Amino acid sequence: MLELDGMCYENSWILPRYHVSAADGGFRANVNVKGTDLECWCEGDICASPREARESAAIQIMFRELSCCFLKFINDSKEAISSASRAGSTIELGG
Repeated sequence: MLELDGMCYENSWILPRYHVSAADGGFRANVNVKGTDLECWCEGDICASPREARESAAIQIMFRELSCCFLKFINDSKEAISSASRAGSTIELGG
């Protein structure tokens, strides 16, 4: 959960809010993250304890956010390559 707090801090988002409830003999948590350019929530897996349920939800939302960032990077890279190709120049990716 600390990793999600750090991600929120680095991006100037509001710290995550969790809602934990009993589910099928265990616990399930939802997490909500908000920022000026973002609002998303995610539901974690059913876990043995409320703490594990919050951790599951935090991992799910971090994975989703990192996946979205990776896809945006890929799309931005494709656009840059396409623009450079049309302009007849080259582009260097990476850093």
